[in-house]
Amino acid sequence: ALPAAAAAPRPRALAPADGEAVVLYVEDEPTNVQLMQAVVGGIPNTRFVHAESAEQGLDAARALRPTLVLVDLNLPGQPG
Repeated sequence: ALPAAAAAPRPRALAPADGEAVVLYVEDEPTNVQLMQAVVGGIPNTRFVHAESAEQGLDAARALRPTLVLVDLNLPGQPG
């Protein structure tokens, strides 16, 4: 029998540092992004990641495995 394939490691640039929380915000409105970035930016050991579309958000969620995902429910092309 062949050994089980190991899961591919996440790229180091994307992987959260030890003790770091990752907040993924899927939002297309720049003003809302600025506000949320200001709020999350004040939280120690937290990284803010922004995606402008549902597709980008799904890709980022798969790559980052974020601690929290916040999604705009009115994204163009695909509802949140």
